Amino acid sequence: MLARAIDRKLTQAQESQDQASTAPPMQHINTYRDNLKIIDAVEIDMVSLRQLMVMAAINTTKPESGILPSVGNSGQQPSGEKGTGGLSILATWRLIFVVLGLLGFVSLSFFMIWQRQLKMQLAKQAQDEQAASSRPALPDDALQLPPSSSGPTS
Repeated sequence: MLARAIDRKLTQAQESQDQASTAPPMQHINTYRDNLKIIDAVEIDMVSLRQLMVMAAINTTKPESGILPSVGNSGQQPSGEKGTGGLSILATWRLIFVVLGLLGFVSLSFFMIWQRQLKMQLAKQAQDEQAASSRPALPDDALQLPPSSSGPTS
């Protein structure tokens, strides 16, 4: 029904375009504007038609029992019984949260190790700076002038 309406509108636009080719320029412009409105309506109908197609596809492939079919399994066993090889939606979300939890745990452990190493490095650096500041820059002997062997010169 929607497809027929789209086809009818497109036929109408084509016929008016054919008639406008021999019309004066002002009428041709008006026909063009009318055809643009028709094309916009067709686009809206096409979007509606696509949405209906998607909804129909989802409803035909949606499992009724809340179980996702496994890869390569159509949900039917060769004997005609319903397959049980799929994962339920709840189990899938649990698996996702477990994986995220493990990633969080590994990240937290790496952060704690990094913090401990950083504290040890900063403590060692502070200790080295304290040892360097407690040592004199030059030994005491270097501060005294050596005695001169020659007497005063005049």
